[in-house]
Amino acid sequence: MQFIPAKTIVTKTKSDPWFGIDYNMNIYKGCNHGCIYCDSRSECYRIDDFDRVRAKFIYPAFGMTLRGNQKAWYYKKLDEKFPSIKQKYIRKYGDYYECRIENSNLLWGIFANECEKLGILYKMKDIIKEYKSKYNNQQLTLFD
Repeated sequence: MQFIPAKTIVTKTKSDPWFGIDYNMNIYKGCNHGCIYCDSRSECYRIDDFDRVRAKFIYPAFGMTLRGNQKAWYYKKLDEKFPSIKQKYIRKYGDYYECRIENSNLLWGIFANECEKLGILYKMKDIIKEYKSKYNNQQLTLFD
C-alpha cells in the first residue's frame, strides 16, 4: 500500500439531505478486494489504477503550505471570512511556500508528549511499521 498526503479526510457531501449525512470520511483511494459488484470502479469517481490502494494521511503541521491557485483561493476566503487578516498574513509570510506558525517547535513537543502519554503512534516510520505488520491481502469468500 502506498501512503499519499491528504488535504482532508472529511469532506462536505453533495448528497441529498434526505440521505442523512452532511460529511463523508474517506481515508483510502482505491481498493484491492476485487469485488465484482463494486460501484467504486465507475469512471465518475475518477480513480486511476483503482486496484492500487493508497492510504491518505494527515500529518500535523503547525502551519501550512500555499502555492499558485491555492494561495489565491486562500486569500479570497480570508477576505470573505476574516477581512483584516489577509494583509497581516502577506506582511508576515510574503511569497513563502511554507508558512510555519511562530511556536511550531513548542507545539510539536506538546503534540509528541501527548501522543507518547496516550500510546498514539505519531512518527511516520512507526505508523508504517505498525501498519505493515498487520496487513493481510486476502479476499474474503462467501463459500468457505
